[in-house]
Formats: sequence, structure tokens, C-alpha cells
Amino acid sequence: MTLRLSPLLEAFVTATNNHDGEALTACFVADAIVHDEGTTHRGHPAIRAWFDDVVRKYRFTIVVTDEETSHDETVLTTQVTGSFPGSPIELRYCFNIGDDKIRGLSIGD
Repeated sequence: MTLRLSPLLEAFVTATNNHDGEALTACFVADAIVHDEGTTHRGHPAIRAWFDDVVRKYRFTIVVTDEETSHDETVLTTQVTGSFPGSPIELRYCFNIGDDKIRGLSIGD
């Protein structure tokens, strides 16, 4: 099964897998919020710092295995492979999207 993601989410996945912090940050509104590993990051500078940090620590890539959308929330189920114990793991990326940008992202299992 091949998933056809929206251009925004396709750009997010591509930027993630290319470890391209600039392209990833461009997917978000200026005051977006990312919640990951128990910490909240708000705004482009904080999101860029978070992304650069997790790339440095985990050298990960994601493969989208499922997508669910309702109203302004899209949940991508992913297989995440990287340099961390238990790799690969399944994680859910929960996006709040508006005006063709990501307003919020929460990552968890």
C-alpha cells in the first residue's frame, strides 16, 4: 500500500529523512508548538533547535505506514529507525494543520 500524503506532510517527511532543519521548520507556522519526549518547543527557533538535537542524538529516518485524518488533525503512524535502543519503533505523529502549515505536532507511541 502506497500512501499519498498532502504536499505539506510529504515535505515534512522528506525534510525529516534528509535531516534538513531549514526545510522542516518551513513546514510550521511561526508560533507552532512541537511536543516530543516530554518537552514542548514553541516557535521556529525552538523547533529548529529541537530537530537539530534529535537528529544529532538519534540519526533517525521515518517511514509512514498509516494516515488518519479528521477535521484539522492528521495522525501519521510511522516506523522510526535510528541509533537508539529498540530501533526500529512505531511512533505516531499527531499534526494540527491550518492554512497549509503545521500549527502543532505531538510525537508519541
